[in-house]
Amino acid sequence: MNTPYRIRQLLLLSADSMLFATSLYLALAVRTTSIPSLETYLAHGVFVSIFTLWIVANYINGLYDFRGFASDTPLSRRSIETWFISIVVGVLFFYIYKESTIQPKTLLILTATLGYSSAYVLRVYITHIYNTHNRLSTPILFVGWNADTAHIAALLTAQTQHGLRPSALYCTQETPVDTHIPLEQYDVTHKIRSIVSNHEVGMVVVTPEELKNPSTTAELYQLLFWDVKIIDSISLFEQITGSLPTSAFTEGWFLRHIGTSTQYVHQKWQRGVDILGAIIIGSITVIFLPFVALGIKLTSHGPIFFTQKRIGRNGIPFTLYKFRSMYTLSPDGSAEQHGFEFSKRGDTRITPFGKILRRFRIDELPQTLNLIRGDISLIGPRPERPEIVEELTKIMPYYPLRHVIKPGLTGWAVLHQNYTDTIETSLEKLQYDLYYIKNKSILLDVSIILKTFRLVLRAMGQ
Repeated sequence: MNTPYRIRQLLLLSADSMLFATSLYLALAVRTTSIPSLETYLAHGVFVSIFTLWIVANYINGLYDFRGFASDTPLSRRSIETWFISIVVGVLFFYIYKESTIQPKTLLILTATLGYSSAYVLRVYITHIYNTHNRLSTPILFVGWNADTAHIAALLTAQTQHGLRPSALYCTQETPVDTHIPLEQYDVTHKIRSIVSNHEVGMVVVTPEELKNPSTTAELYQLLFWDVKIIDSISLFEQITGSLPTSAFTEGWFLRHIGTSTQYVHQKWQRGVDILGAIIIGSITVIFLPFVALGIKLTSHGPIFFTQKRIGRNGIPFTLYKFRSMYTLSPDGSAEQHGFEFSKRGDTRITPFGKILRRFRIDELPQTLNLIRGDISLIGPRPERPEIVEELTKIMPYYPLRHVIKPGLTGWAVLHQNYTDTIETSLEKLQYDLYYIKNKSILLDVSIILKTFRLVLRAMGQ
């Protein structure tokens, strides 16, 4: 049985902590050219705070995302970036702390270099192990086959770091399924328990259709007494992709999983985060305002600020404020001449200065006013325009469900998608938005905030 994804992340975090602690000891040995005593080592206890900040930096830069280990180039780049950031964070920390008994300059660089070199090697080794040792992954039996299981199987085959390996398929339909993935197929002449035994299956993934089949559920019931995890395909799709499959989009499913009431603790947390966010972002807006205003005026004609109608909670429209990043092409000050248009990659309507604003998300800063007014929260689905909502609702009747909570300045979909420049990608965004609404929690919000920092710092804005 494989170790759950979150547990593996926690184990990797613990391993990093040990590597950083060991690197400090080795750095002391190098700097003093002697074996440090326990007393000398403990005298540098202030590095515990440094290591905590480094762990946060690791998380922000995706070094605990096993799915990102598959390619060495992005992993090496992220490791180098985080190493540099961690040194800067350490320098700033000691500048503020001003510990007179410690000379941190050489020690800090040595510790960071040793620590991140070791952490990178560990991740490369983990990738190698999962790619070459099938015994470390859990074989999966798919009971039933549909678009969701096909997507899951393809992802797990490509992303071995999940520790789940598609192995076999049990299907009640008469004709064999063309899976495009090497799965050994079985039909109703075989017992599910025999398939589980033959393939040493650790997880059984069941489609909603097969859960309605009495003969299938009778077989699956017997597995409750076995050391096998049984999970429906919708739940595994959520865990693997961080989004909801469209097959889950039914009124009954939404009634069971998308509640209209907000948890009291999360509601109070969200309000506190909104207030703190308004103070911080508002202060940044005041600092940037003169420079941004000058840049906009010098590079294009038109107003500094851009306003646009958006749909808020419960479908109530509000006015959204942004720094203008496009040329003024219409009498109303917008860049649209023939109805609503999606912003696309390489959009020629974006001004040269606007590209800089968008890349670092500076154009979003005036939304502090929306945050203060309560139109939006810091975290939630990005607010959409009424025309687009109307168009998308014709195609996907459940699209307005994203309005059961306040829209956000940032959100889960923002982290997982680039441009939503078509109807199709907008509907994909809905899958991420509904995942957030279903799973919203303090921990998920903290994760979104930290990863948004990464988005801004790496200039990954649109």
